[in-house]
Amino acid sequence: MPAPKTLAKNLDHALERQGKEKELYERMVALNELAKKENRDFTDEEKTEWAERAAELAVLKEQRGREEALIEIRSTVKEESGVPEEGVGQKPAREMSIAEIRRAIGQAAQELLRIKGIAPGVQKRDIILTTGASGGYILAEEMLMRIMAVNPEREIIRARAFVVPAGDQPNAPFTIPYLDQSISVSGGLAFAKRKETESMTESDLDLGQLRLEAEELSTFLQVGKKTAANGDAISLGAFLTQAFLMNKRAQEDYLFFNGSGANEPVGLVNCLAKIPVTRDTAAHIMFVDISSMYIRMLDNAGAIWVTNKQAMQEIMEVSDASGNNLIFRPGNIQAGTPNTLLNYPLFETTNVPALGTEGDLMFINPQYYIIKDGRPFELTIYDVRPETQLLDYVGLWDVDAACWVANAIKFKDGNTYSPIVVLK
Repeated sequence: MPAPKTLAKNLDHALERQGKEKELYERMVALNELAKKENRDFTDEEKTEWAERAAELAVLKEQRGREEALIEIRSTVKEESGVPEEGVGQKPAREMSIAEIRRAIGQAAQELLRIKGIAPGVQKRDIILTTGASGGYILAEEMLMRIMAVNPEREIIRARAFVVPAGDQPNAPFTIPYLDQSISVSGGLAFAKRKETESMTESDLDLGQLRLEAEELSTFLQVGKKTAANGDAISLGAFLTQAFLMNKRAQEDYLFFNGSGANEPVGLVNCLAKIPVTRDTAAHIMFVDISSMYIRMLDNAGAIWVTNKQAMQEIMEVSDASGNNLIFRPGNIQAGTPNTLLNYPLFETTNVPALGTEGDLMFINPQYYIIKDGRPFELTIYDVRPETQLLDYVGLWDVDAACWVANAIKFKDGNTYSPIVVLK
């Protein structure tokens, strides 16, 4: 009779060939083909899924390599000790009885589960075909080879802002000189008519300085050592790394909108340069609100709309004075094109204030927002609690940001304009 371990090896090979590795590979091929067909790069969601699938494949490959190495070592030990290889001298399969075949398959399944480290969950029962579920070997419970999680908010500001890299001294204060145009767009330069014999009018150039100093942001997580050790089966390390990075980006974007400036970035809602537009009807967004915000934008090239997710219904139903819904246009998620409002990109997020509060709708030009990066994000694991066997996962990075336009700018028509216009 063939050895159970020989059958187990064959079963293992068949399961691997037809199982999870094939599914993961086919999904990655599908993601790549879709991007090629649409002539585009991966979306953020597709990049995340690709990384997760690749990590799962790497784990499966590593597990298979360990199993094959153990089989080879076992064979070498037996040869050196003079023990004959299993299966030698056993009865050929064609000469086995039905009962012997059943017994061999059961033993092979048990050995396969033992190799995969889940044998303790096996229940051994008599093989009686007439008893249904009460007969045979009951396989141990399996676990999905990934941790399911909802992705945090996608980032909006960093990809469109003016980003200053960390540099050689990542945490050194960084000064940005600018022309102070809060009183006049000329920034203190005076222009006057004069006769040839008259003296010129003296001007003062109003210069200001914006000082940014990357402040520390951190995140902290404790994981049991046993959980971390057993987490290889579900790619715990890759999942935690990806989760830290996704939440880091989401937290940054929240601060870029709402930060107070006290040991954190000055968010767009709190910048001194913003122009608040008082809404026509409390707790609602009307056509007149949108048009009033539009005409206060300093620089339309690169401007975008950002609104709270709960405000989208209001915006989708906005009509002009004639009852025509002409200003909102839905985008195409698959093609990667955003919604538009007055032909400018419209992004929805929960990182801006709720519907009915100041900032639930913003018309901004992120190019006037400066992000100063400090120490790049680093994830460190500390084993500092031997008595509880807890591992500390600590993520640290430094960042600061603000709008470099100090105040709304007054132009010659007597009106003020800003790269940050918010509905109040």
